[in-house]
Amino acid sequence: MSRTVSAAVRFEDHFGPVVPPVATSTEATSPSTTRVGDHAPRLHALVEQMRTSVAAATEARDIVAKVAMWESYRSARAEAIALVASTSDSPSARRLHSI
Repeated sequence: MSRTVSAAVRFEDHFGPVVPPVATSTEATSPSTTRVGDHAPRLHALVEQMRTSVAAATEARDIVAKVAMWESYRSARAEAIALVASTSDSPSARRLHSI
């Protein structure tokens, strides 16, 4: 049996990573989705707070600092979810999904 490397080249190796197509919404913009825009600056600030809190928590060596950073993340996340939920009046509106 030969111990040479296979000559087969994966598609990703040749053309780059395969990215799934972005689904586009065909539904009309409802008043509930436009109200999310009203909260956009606050949501951006909360996302930035969550990002910096997680980064600081993972780098911190002191347990008290870690706990404070994770609490800051959880409070910002809860506020962001509450803002998004407050704009969603209908059950058919898009939901916030955790990854």
